[in-house]
Amino acid sequence: MNKIVVALSVVIIGIAFLFYHLYKSRIEQKRVALEDTQEVVDSWELPSVLDEISGIIWVEDNRIACIQDEVGIVFFYNLKTKKLDGQIKFGGDGDYEGIALAGDDIYVTRSDGEIFEILDYKGEPTFNQYNLPLSEKNNIETLLADTINNQLLIMAKDHEPFGNDGRGIYGFDITTKKLKEKPVLMVTAKDSDLKKTLHKIRPSDIAIHPKTKEIYILQGTKPRILIANSNGVATKEYPLNNKVFYQPEGITFSPDGTLYISNEATGGVPSILKVKLK
Repeated sequence: MNKIVVALSVVIIGIAFLFYHLYKSRIEQKRVALEDTQEVVDSWELPSVLDEISGIIWVEDNRIACIQDEVGIVFFYNLKTKKLDGQIKFGGDGDYEGIALAGDDIYVTRSDGEIFEILDYKGEPTFNQYNLPLSEKNNIETLLADTINNQLLIMAKDHEPFGNDGRGIYGFDITTKKLKEKPVLMVTAKDSDLKKTLHKIRPSDIAIHPKTKEIYILQGTKPRILIANSNGVATKEYPLNNKVFYQPEGITFSPDGTLYISNEATGGVPSILKVKLK
């Protein structure tokens, strides 16, 4: 009886050892594959006040405006000096997620869809707030300025607004201060794998490449970037290495097309990463 128990134990240990090495090999292959598709060219560790950094936007040479999802303050971070060099308080505590720049005006969205407007942020700022027909169930974390069409673009993380089907990008008219109920663009996919990603993705931020006009949709949980062309058709996706992108919440481009992604402090320190997708 003891011999049988020993033999079974040896077999079980052997099988467990085999599965462990197969799992380890797959993880290593995945890590190598990820490193072949993405490169962190540079990185900046942020102060603890930005532990919960959510949205980021490029504002001018070497300066990025940041928000965090606990306080109503826009922080300005200088990539060259590696320091915060200004801030603007626009509201009380709240779950602030997206930030956009339109000329000299900054806009911030809260997760329930409220839009906060900071006019003339470089001079003597004035502040406005707009109540959108959205709620926390929509969970809005994205915001992007479309200055050509004088509107802000948002994409729901969870429930699609107004009972619409699919994955829509919605426009908030800067002049009328109204949110359009019909999407200004539907994001679609032809490839079966991209269809699955599009169906499941929970956008934490969006950005448009200044040169190619491609739409970059960032997901923070199970980090990835889904890229769609200017017509809204998804063309490729990049799963991100969660050893590096442990909680990516913000994405922006400099005018020359350099990509920047912000990381919350989950599992490390808050950071801004300069990223090259291969």
